[in-house]
Amino acid sequence: MKKVFLLMALMLPMMFCGCSKDEDKEDGFEARNVTANELESGTGVYEHVGYNTTYYIKFENGNLTSYEYKSNKFEDIRLFEYSIEGDKLNLIKRPFMEEILGGESEYYTLKIRMYHYGNDKEDQLMITGDNAPYNFYTGWYEKSIVEL
Repeated sequence: MKKVFLLMALMLPMMFCGCSKDEDKEDGFEARNVTANELESGTGVYEHVGYNTTYYIKFENGNLTSYEYKSNKFEDIRLFEYSIEGDKLNLIKRPFMEEILGGESEYYTLKIRMYHYGNDKEDQLMITGDNAPYNFYTGWYEKSIVEL
């Protein structure tokens, strides 16, 4: 009988400590899905400042435009159609002058979440995935005041 009580006493703390109530609250981060309306609000522009390059993405009317800014000029600009489904960011790249030149559309699916850390910090956008378009930065983006 003592063994049963001992076993139950050992298992009880594991039942309460083994699982987190909210798996999206790790290390002070709160993660949530983001909507197209939220992404397009304000300037609709998010930026990632790297060592030599700043990456911008702009969400507007179902389109996502990615910009690569380097050496005081825009090096690369790409246009995609986008949609959000839960934590999935679906991108479609249409061929240039599709009606005239033809070609096939390219499809990409990435993960997108909005993260908040602490009370005084702005939300940050995280885009991840292995299936990213060429020259599309995946990682952390912050809301930008730049209007593109």
